[in-house]
Amino acid sequence: MMETRSLRTVALALAVVISQSGCSSERTGTPSAIEPTAAPATPLVSPIPTQEKNCRITKTTTELVGEMAEPRAGQTMTLLDDGRVLAVGGSGPGFVSLASAEIWDPRVNLWVATGSMAEPRMGHGAVDLGDGRVLVVGGWKRTHPGEPVEVLSTTEIYEPSTGRWSPGPSMNEARLGSDGVTLLSNGRVLVVGGAETSTSEVLDPQTLAWTYTGPMHAARSKSAVSLLDGRVLAIGGFQWSDSDSDGGPTSAEIYDPLSDTWTLTAPLPSRQGLGSGVLLTDGRVLSTGGFLNGRGNLPLTLIYNPSVDEWVRGVAVVANGHSSVVLDNGTVALIGVEVNSVRVPVYDPLLDSWDLSTRYDGKLGTGRERKEGGVPCG
Repeated sequence: MMETRSLRTVALALAVVISQSGCSSERTGTPSAIEPTAAPATPLVSPIPTQEKNCRITKTTTELVGEMAEPRAGQTMTLLDDGRVLAVGGSGPGFVSLASAEIWDPRVNLWVATGSMAEPRMGHGAVDLGDGRVLVVGGWKRTHPGEPVEVLSTTEIYEPSTGRWSPGPSMNEARLGSDGVTLLSNGRVLVVGGAETSTSEVLDPQTLAWTYTGPMHAARSKSAVSLLDGRVLAIGGFQWSDSDSDGGPTSAEIYDPLSDTWTLTAPLPSRQGLGSGVLLTDGRVLSTGGFLNGRGNLPLTLIYNPSVDEWVRGVAVVANGHSSVVLDNGTVALIGVEVNSVRVPVYDPLLDSWDLSTRYDGKLGTGRERKEGGVPCG
């Protein structure tokens, strides 16, 4: 069951990142002292011919995207400076970790294989360092089906101009489910929690050192959202080993890079585990869905206003294992709300309403019998 959920969740996350591939962002932060490896004579990329087609969502329409190079789920997806999308690691058949990576080029609609990491990993985090390179942190690896997983503290850095990976500085502790990795406005990188840990740490790109931040108030493994003022909001989360409860904390907290401290926000109106958070264009935060032990997928919409430290409930939508993307008109699309679903709920924050009429023109399977890489078109 865990494998099916993972394959479904991350394949749909692909559609989210690709939908943003035409966007550009202004660089912030200080130059990094992390040195890339020397460039090879030719970049380590090779074209992969388009075979089966997959879909992506752009606003409320679908477009065709070429097939990925190999089956994968649980990969990170990172938008590069030139508009391409980097897919890293994840799991393949047998829930075995992958070290491989590939890039989607929207100009030619092709996936190309690029250099592989030194270590296979899934359940990791990834972030653009602000200079075009991509930092991958933590996760876990399993090299053979059925064997125990090893949680990683290692990091690796991808240089898009060469297609090569170089080792990065290891974190102070191993972290899995560390998808709360964020580039701060000062150029440092914040890694939030990760499954069973209530710690967080910051990478200084000048000294190449990870240092612990002030202590967090709860163990968290999901939904770190950067606010407009440079602080970072960590919402809910999931406490994996807490079998005596529903696994969802009732709190959220904010990291302030200036004071290096975490402060609790007003209490959540409802427990939320494994939800998806996103910053709205007006500076508020939308957090949707999730999962709790004994309750299953959550019909939940929460909205946080950091200017007054207030959480309110919005019109509920049922979603789990999904990702959220802000569209050009300020609405929010939820990708991957349920297994084999073709619907894409779109939230209008001005009206506090959901449009459930958007559909993919195909269904998503588990990925066991075909290659992952989006939502196959019918």
